[in-house]
Amino acid sequence: MLYQKDVLDRWTGYAVLKTAEEIGITEGKAKGKAEVVTNLISKFGFTDEQVINAAEVSLDFVKKIRASLEKGK
Repeated sequence: MLYQKDVLDRWTGYAVLKTAEEIGITEGKAKGKAEVVTNLISKFGFTDEQVINAAEVSLDFVKKIRASLEKGK
């Protein structure tokens, strides 16, 4: 009985760590995409369509980044 609880606790801890790792990876990718989109717009003057094709992101994502850049001016 005690062994089963120990095994369950270890698997639960492992599952929590893997989930946190996956969330971190996902958030890192999103930040990376945002940085790429920001650079394509601000440094190269890409249109929304060009950004969508180059960065493989949605139009909504591009519009959000473009709006945040406009607020920052």
